[in-house]
Amino acid sequence: MRFFKKIWGIIWEFDSIGEYASFMFGRLLGVITLIVAVYLLIKCS
Repeated sequence: MRFFKKIWGIIWEFDSIGEYASFMFGRLLGVITLIVAVYLLIKCS
C-alpha cells in the first residue's frame, strides 16, 4: 500500500508504514545527533 506525506513542502512517497517509520526515526536520530554536536561544541570551547 502506497501513501504520500507532505513534509517541508515536498511530497514524499512511502511504500509501507515501516518505511515511513524508518524515515521518521532517521530524522529523529539526526536531530538528536545535531543537538549533541552543538552541545559538545559549546561545552568544549
